[in-house]
Amino acid sequence: MAASPRQTPAPRPEPDAPPPDRSIAIYAEHLLHTRTISVHAAFAPLAAAPPALGAALAPDRLALLVRRGDQRAALALAAPVAAPAPAPAGPLDLPLPRGAARAGAFALRLRVGAAAAGVAAEDARENVVPWSGAALAAAAGGGEEGAGRDVAACVRCGGCRGGVLRAEKARAWRDLPREDWAEMMEFWHCHKPGGGGEGEGGEAKGYAAGGRVRALEGVVGVAKAYFLVEEEACVNVELPIVLFVQGGEKEVDACYMPDGCILGRFALVRTPDSPAFHHGTRKVQEPATSVGRLVCASCGGTLGSVDVRAEGWRIYKWNLELYDTPDRRKDVPWHHFHPVSKWIVSELLAISESQGVRKFIVSVDEDDVRSKKSEDNEDTGDGTDDVDSKGDDNDKHSPLLLWLFTPDMYYSLSKPFTSPTRAAKIFWKVHEQGHGPAALGENSDEPSSASPKPSSAPLLSSSSLSTEELVFPERLFSRLRPVLEEGTRKLPEMARKFGEWNVALVERFTNKDCDFYSA
Repeated sequence: MAASPRQTPAPRPEPDAPPPDRSIAIYAEHLLHTRTISVHAAFAPLAAAPPALGAALAPDRLALLVRRGDQRAALALAAPVAAPAPAPAGPLDLPLPRGAARAGAFALRLRVGAAAAGVAAEDARENVVPWSGAALAAAAGGGEEGAGRDVAACVRCGGCRGGVLRAEKARAWRDLPREDWAEMMEFWHCHKPGGGGEGEGGEAKGYAAGGRVRALEGVVGVAKAYFLVEEEACVNVELPIVLFVQGGEKEVDACYMPDGCILGRFALVRTPDSPAFHHGTRKVQEPATSVGRLVCASCGGTLGSVDVRAEGWRIYKWNLELYDTPDRRKDVPWHHFHPVSKWIVSELLAISESQGVRKFIVSVDEDDVRSKKSEDNEDTGDGTDDVDSKGDDNDKHSPLLLWLFTPDMYYSLSKPFTSPTRAAKIFWKVHEQGHGPAALGENSDEPSSASPKPSSAPLLSSSSLSTEELVFPERLFSRLRPVLEEGTRKLPEMARKFGEWNVALVERFTNKDCDFYSA
């Protein structure tokens, strides 16, 4: 009996493709220095005759409505748009470019009214940063709002909410001057009217270009990015010892450092002939340098760094939160925490204001990376790295070139709906010329300036001397690129690139962020 031919099964029907997105997406940015609002609207073009397209301003001139047939999209504006005189009582129709309905997109440039109003008018054009010394002193000093809160006890580790400061050692809160205050005062003194000050020393003037800020007993010095305290004022904060050895080494029980610290079995030691860190009990024959970051004793998260010049410890705000149990005035906890993206922008703005630069090469602290990798290997019991992981690390730690293109602006979106938000527009790309200095001589949790070694290939060409080189700790650097990539996705497709640069919007602090008691 002949076998019947095998029938080929009929192809499965393809699942229905999702319908094209025909909704309207609107993006607007308010440029403060030009007092204009740029609007970009996009929607799916239609092959057939497109429906009627229109755009209008709300009566208060603080909202934009775009209509396309039976579709509607609304957008909030950061400032009221200037209206013609006499201003109509109702909505104001806006003229659109010819062919916009068929093209599937249009752009408008609107002029902001002379009267200050809207969200943009609520924020001063300055680099406001939360948790200032004046605000913390007011919260601790009682009064109608402060209620005599123990602010020192409210400063917690952002990873585990463990306490960081001793209340009895942190009794006062004071704002620190800018780090370049001594140089600025020296410049003023040399050029003040009347002269006669050129021969005066720093002692007679009360300041000098070499002047420095010191940590004071019982006082928390407050800078834009960190708290400066004495070592005795900290609790639950540890300093892991990392030794950069100049000579040989021998395995013994402990090593006594020149400053009295004891190197125990959890120390990290690196020698010139051994580039990797090693755990173990070792004794160094020659004096070594202690270079380490401050970590939380409970969760191991990075908290700050030692400030040798100021004879104190820096605890960085982006690693902290302020948290307290509900008080008698409210049923909710007193909790203040800010995303790291805002702290990054505030640091770039502060450096830009003091140094007069807009471009930055941001590299990762390589000593911090090696230290963290050694700790991870010790936890997993594996002292080797495979080739793939090294390649991933190189890509993850590639330096970034940032251009602070628009320091202050507001943007808003209709999809997803986003109310006017203060931000900085940053152009960014991967810096391809190198991976930053191999060793900076400092392991810090602070973004710091550094110059490349003379023997290494220069990162900056002679035509880009206005570029500042920064070094971020590994924990902060690892969050920088995701912040930029997320900021790029906020923009419409046509605005995400500028030549070879990626474009990103990164949120900035507002006055509301600095208000402890805002709803």
